[in-house]
Amino acid sequence: MAKVNLDIAPRLDIVCKRGDSFKLVVDFQTPMPLDTSATYILKVAEDSEASPLSATFTYDITNGEASNSKLTISATPTVTAGIDPGLYVYDLQVTDTNADVFPNVGGAAYEATLLYGTFRVNDDVNAS
Repeated sequence: MAKVNLDIAPRLDIVCKRGDSFKLVVDFQTPMPLDTSATYILKVAEDSEASPLSATFTYDITNGEASNSKLTISATPTVTAGIDPGLYVYDLQVTDTNADVFPNVGGAAYEATLLYGTFRVNDDVNAS
């Protein structure tokens, strides 16, 4: 029996400190088939059924092992101070509306989960 797995997102568990700067650099080591029409969202929630927290992360693609393969995700200390300490789940998704990016999906918007896992926020004495 043949089998195909379209879930290519690797699991990456993240631990950060509340009230500290957040900067995660991931080099996917293959070209990310995305252009300036791509948008990213790191959704952090209490569980897979809960609404995501309203934390605002920023994203930047640069050259890494391959062209346009390095994604930097960051947030200010103010953003992380607004997240209660605890264990959450997350996924990092990309959406690209450029029809030329993946012609094999019929020119429709491309959406994919790039990473997923747990997102632990440790408490900090200085967090307000």
